[in-house]
Amino acid sequence: MLITFLLIVNYSFSQYNPVDILKSVQEKFNSIKDLSVDIIQMVNSQNPAKGKLFFKHPENYRLEITNQVIINDGKTFWNYNKRQNKVIIDNFTENNDNLFSINYLLNELPLKSNISLELDGNFKKLILKPKDNSIPYNLIEIWVQSDKLVHKVNAFDNTGTSYTIIFKNYKINQNLKSDLFSFKISEGIKVIDLR
Repeated sequence: MLITFLLIVNYSFSQYNPVDILKSVQEKFNSIKDLSVDIIQMVNSQNPAKGKLFFKHPENYRLEITNQVIINDGKTFWNYNKRQNKVIIDNFTENNDNLFSINYLLNELPLKSNISLELDGNFKKLILKPKDNSIPYNLIEIWVQSDKLVHKVNAFDNTGTSYTIIFKNYKINQNLKSDLFSFKISEGIKVIDLR
């Protein structure tokens, strides 16, 4: 009976251990070859902007939101403003602080943060508090669904501004084509190349 009790306690503890929860979410994410997901972005809980995020391992992503397209192929970063018909090109760095990079959120930020856990309804909320000033946020909250996918992210910078991203309608392992993660410069587009 004592052994059964200890097994139950151990199972219950691991169910709510933030490191174990993070590890299970990382394993799920790292097992996915590619995904697409609808997103809603807000700053200070205002002006929701809807868009679509595409991701392909190891670090390719494409964000289409309002008049902007942001693309990263793991080497080059493009930021295209449709209204201004202008693209800014730069080298991608692994220290990228882009909250739309699920890889950054799940695999890089936790290495530089203290992690705790709260329960919020049907979600488990991972709370990351960066250990040093190399992270541009004071606090990052990641809501995890029962299927171990990220549902929502809140990040707070040192000015008190909050950035919220909600992820909905995941489509996983669709064999997304590589050309989705590059930007072709057509005639008339103003180019600012920072490489």
